[in-house]
Amino acid sequence: MISSEQAQEFINTAHQAAEFNLLKCSSGNLSMRLSDRHVAVSASGAWLGSLQPEQIAICNIETGESLNSIKPSIESYFHVGILKHRRDVNVVLHFQSSYATILACSNPENYIDKLHNTIEMPAYIGQPAIVEYAMPGSMELAESIIDKFKTENTNIAILKNHGQVSIGVDSKDAIQKAVFFEMNCMIALTSLSLKSLSTDQQKEIADLGKA
Repeated sequence: MISSEQAQEFINTAHQAAEFNLLKCSSGNLSMRLSDRHVAVSASGAWLGSLQPEQIAICNIETGESLNSIKPSIESYFHVGILKHRRDVNVVLHFQSSYATILACSNPENYIDKLHNTIEMPAYIGQPAIVEYAMPGSMELAESIIDKFKTENTNIAILKNHGQVSIGVDSKDAIQKAVFFEMNCMIALTSLSLKSLSTDQQKEIADLGKA
């Protein structure tokens, strides 16, 4: 169900997420599409920064059931749901980087218009979605997150008082979006004379990225 190459890529991605300071201890989780029927999900309680092969759960993409007796993260419902509904997505990263999580705990609606500070936001991320707080691991939270990602325009979701979710066509794409989002959250929260990109500038950059 998972090749040695896929397992190593999954482990490398988990370690890279920690190296970029996108999570702390067991705060993040990761998933990756393996085939039309199977996805890999980090195990419950696993620290991505030191993830090992025995901490990779293989789940059925239709039911979310673990097929290798390894208990997946409690957030596996939304991981599997996103991969099921978004065929253009192969990697899902749930992270809690410092500035992005401060923003998630600070009425993020007040900051949405202040996040487009560098060209990376419109080029790689676009407008982030905001998900209302719900109990971690609950179906309510999972369904809210999946619903936000059903549109192909959503690349990042802010989970109120919780963290963030990034998606990508591959591992580098998902991590890059998370890193760029954290950078723009830092600018929005710390700049003393913030001047964000105008709506027209954002559109020009977004269109350039699609060319």
